[in-house]
Amino acid sequence: MSRYRGPRFKKIRRLGALPGLTRKRPRAVSDLRNQSRSGKKSQ
Repeated sequence: MSRYRGPRFKKIRRLGALPGLTRKRPRAVSDLRNQSRSGKKSQ
């Protein structure tokens, strides 16, 4: 477990996001947030 949140923890800290959300897929979370905002503006 210690080696699991070693290199990943550093990346998460760089993004400044939560480790639970970014640990699984940081890009997916960003995409979902961007899409939800874009979708609302489009409509």
